[in-house]
Amino acid sequence: EEADFFQVIDIFFCFIYLAEVWFKLGYWSWAEYWTSVDNRFDFFTTMILASAGLAYCITDVSSNVLRFFNLLRLVRMLKALNNIRAYREIWFIIERMIGTCWNVLAMNFLVIYLWSAAGVQLFGGKLFKDNPILQGKDLDYFESHFQAYNFNDMLMAMVTLFFFTLTTWVDPIAVACAATAEPLTLQWVLTWGHLLTFFVASPLLAFNVFTAFSIDVFCKLQEMDEAAEPNMIVASLANIRARMADRGYCLHIQESTALSRTKVYREIFLCDTDDDSSGDVNETESGSPDN
Repeated sequence: EEADFFQVIDIFFCFIYLAEVWFKLGYWSWAEYWTSVDNRFDFFTTMILASAGLAYCITDVSSNVLRFFNLLRLVRMLKALNNIRAYREIWFIIERMIGTCWNVLAMNFLVIYLWSAAGVQLFGGKLFKDNPILQGKDLDYFESHFQAYNFNDMLMAMVTLFFFTLTTWVDPIAVACAATAEPLTLQWVLTWGHLLTFFVASPLLAFNVFTAFSIDVFCKLQEMDEAAEPNMIVASLANIRARMADRGYCLHIQESTALSRTKVYREIFLCDTDDDSSGDVNETESGSPDN
């Protein structure tokens, strides 16, 4: 059992975080404090940790319960890694990459959702060992303990098909699904049609499109950051922010996801088109006869 000394340290740090919030609010106004996403995260985690520590002091809350709340401190530690420049730059690129690839992610989610809904109708409640249809069939599905992947509800069906997407094909699950229908029946045709069409739609098409596009976006974002040139608009906004700071105001500026996505699309598609066009012109000029 954990010593009481460690519980005292946990509660001490809970109230240290609370004092940090009070000090920040004593220096900034609530509006200035709340504009920062980091401050919002610190506020909520501090309130949760302080409430848990207070409940432990005045009630009979188990120390094991308090241990789960302490996991929030690990998240705070990960947030503190933003002070490292390399980590901050990579995370910023990943954040913009997710915003840019949102349409492709939505396409993957839609494919999994639609085939999961069909899978619940075809295989829901059938993938269990005592099912009479599966008796006498040597299925690796049960021997490999794949019972956690099933189509009993939408959530488990989406988890199962997401597993299919990541691994391309899971033969024990596919064979078990096919075994729920008699061969050469309509149910058997629908079963294999469901599995094979999902294999084409998700692992071969949607997920490959997402993989290729996300890699291209990640590389392009790194190139854009490395080749960043002074921008007149950014310089003007920095000048406005400095003048407002002299008057006691704080101007908060953040690039929208739509604007970031548009910039990346322009660099990927328009710049590549311009490069191809210029290459064609150069080849035409080099091949033209001299006058």
